[in-house]
Amino acid sequence: GWKAPDNIVHPVAAGLSLWQIYQGLKELKQFGLINELTTRMHAAQTLACDPVVQAWNRGEPFKIIPVESKKSIAETLCVGDPSNGYNVLEVLKASNGSAISATEDEIMEGMDLVAQKTNWKTGPVGGVVVASAKKLVARGIIKPYEQTVLVLTDGYRGDKTYRGSFSEEDSRHRRISIEPDRNIIKA
Repeated sequence: GWKAPDNIVHPVAAGLSLWQIYQGLKELKQFGLINELTTRMHAAQTLACDPVVQAWNRGEPFKIIPVESKKSIAETLCVGDPSNGYNVLEVLKASNGSAISATEDEIMEGMDLVAQKTNWKTGPVGGVVVASAKKLVARGIIKPYEQTVLVLTDGYRGDKTYRGSFSEEDSRHRRISIEPDRNIIKA
């Protein structure tokens, strides 16, 4: 009874994990664990350093032009020449996905939104993902009724700082389900 989500919004620095997640979904289909693979992959980057988004927006043939990273609160995403960038672009194309970047203010708003709606907090990378997902919904690329997974790679409980140390219990993957709230998305 497994089903892949309709969308996955994933942060992109070098790009390896987005590509790996999609490869894993393809293997689930190959081995019959899911009936179909219609998941759309969406790459999220900070506007301060978004070479994959820029290449996606220019269209095919894709050419990643290395960028000099500007300062960003989401510093770990600031990879100006992503080693797996072309793999990410292939996945976005194959999955009918997209690429989008978030401003510094949007990143902070994304972080705040997670804190408001859950008992978890996310760091700047998660803020990029949440802000990007919000923009994708506002643009109609992701529909509010679709099952969408946001990959928040720097989450923590409210009593921890995102640079703090984590116990084994804290570091395990957590699923946080949130019901749609039309008041969050502004066109």
